[in-house]
Amino acid sequence: MIGVVVTAVAVLGLMTVMPGPDMAVVTRAGLSGGRGAALRATFGVVAGLMV
Repeated sequence: MIGVVVTAVAVLGLMTVMPGPDMAVVTRAGLSGGRGAALRATFGVVAGLMV
């Protein structure tokens, strides 16, 4: 039982820190448009998450 809990916590922890599609959008904007574009993309992602 303890082994299952430890495995579940480890898997959930990895899933929490893995970058997702939001990170890809911000990275793409930053690489193609610079720091300002990345900042605007970040604000867009945050605004979308608040809805």
